[in-house]
Amino acid sequence: MMNNETSYFQTEYPYMALHKILEFKEDMIDQNVSVVSRNKGFFEKYNQVKGRPFAMGYVKGNKGEKWLQRRENFINRHLAQANNNNESLYKADGQPTRRTLSFYAWAFDPSPQLTRRARIIKKRK
Repeated sequence: MMNNETSYFQTEYPYMALHKILEFKEDMIDQNVSVVSRNKGFFEKYNQVKGRPFAMGYVKGNKGEKWLQRRENFINRHLAQANNNNESLYKADGQPTRRTLSFYAWAFDPSPQLTRRARIIKKRK
């Protein structure tokens, strides 16, 4: 059942499917993506609700802050940093960079086509 308060939240960033994120969990560890990003915080909660963003509710301990709003703020901030620094979000071998893996931990895929290609390459290895 959806929480009516969070069901009205609108985002410009589509949610990445949980099973796709889990395919990159080892890469997150290997590339030292923040422990908070991958084991606590958003990803942990997203995993708990089985990839249903509107079931996430509020951040524990933060009065009135919704997980979905926190996600929106994270993505806005980190996309701006990547753009300002002219960062590539994928490596020459087609695999996601550390920043892209951080986006995955927040259920955001900055380039579904390139991520699909990275998943195919990973499965071939």
